[in-house]
Amino acid sequence: MELVLLPNENLVQRISVEKVHPTAPLVACDFYIAGIEAGQEVPGGFQLGRILNIDHHAASASMARTVSSTNLAIDRVRQCGLPAPESRVVITHTDCDSVLSTAIMLGRVPPEDIFGEAAIAADHTGAENPIADLLQGLQPHRDFELSLRNLTLLLQGSPVDLLAEEALNERQRKREQASHVAARFQQEGSLFYLALEEDTDSEFFPSLLPDAALILVAMPKPHDSRYSYMKLRLGTRAESGFSINDLNVNSFDPGYGGRWNAGSNKRNGGTLMTIEHYVEALSRNLECWQTAQA
Repeated sequence: MELVLLPNENLVQRISVEKVHPTAPLVACDFYIAGIEAGQEVPGGFQLGRILNIDHHAASASMARTVSSTNLAIDRVRQCGLPAPESRVVITHTDCDSVLSTAIMLGRVPPEDIFGEAAIAADHTGAENPIADLLQGLQPHRDFELSLRNLTLLLQGSPVDLLAEEALNERQRKREQASHVAARFQQEGSLFYLALEEDTDSEFFPSLLPDAALILVAMPKPHDSRYSYMKLRLGTRAESGFSINDLNVNSFDPGYGGRWNAGSNKRNGGTLMTIEHYVEALSRNLECWQTAQA
């Protein structure tokens, strides 16, 4: 099997993936393909034509849970085996989940639970995990072989490359920074919120705020502080079956977009709302949802 790295675009069209090869089976790992839900739901994701999309971003009820693409790849290989040798495996980025799901589909690492746990730590909880921290740290290099080589060294208990060691140190620095920031969060019920002066890595907050069901971080838009970027994430205390989509955030912030467990209004320029007004609107919509469930 051959690996192909495509540009990391916000929205990938089916035709962009099909151009990788005119006839070969295509396995797209850890990125959403527009309209993939029109295909057949199969073990590990969706099949549309000759594209198998191993990805947890689809707008499907089956993906609205604590699952990452690596977990889907593990399930796929356990149930169906590896793709055909002539397949092309396609990725757009090289974070933890992308590297692991791809390596599993290529047969370069076994479909073991330890890798699924690392992907959940990277994508959902932000908890410390040596595999997740290594691969997340190496993500900016966009070098699959670099990441996989150092993963092998880590699993063997051997020293990683100097570049990987530096990436791990930077990852730990960011975690410590997030830990200091976490102490400043305010609380409105199970909603934890904070206005920051600059962007920070919010992926660590679910593990640092174990009592939060919903986490809101605001930061000023660069060059125009009248506007604020708002980032939302589900916390670990969120009720089973609850989704950020249930809050109907677009009813008060038309620029918001995202998945069931995370999103922001950054792509659409932010909002003029203060964080206090944003919290009020979120709390009001959350109360409406809770009343509807009673």
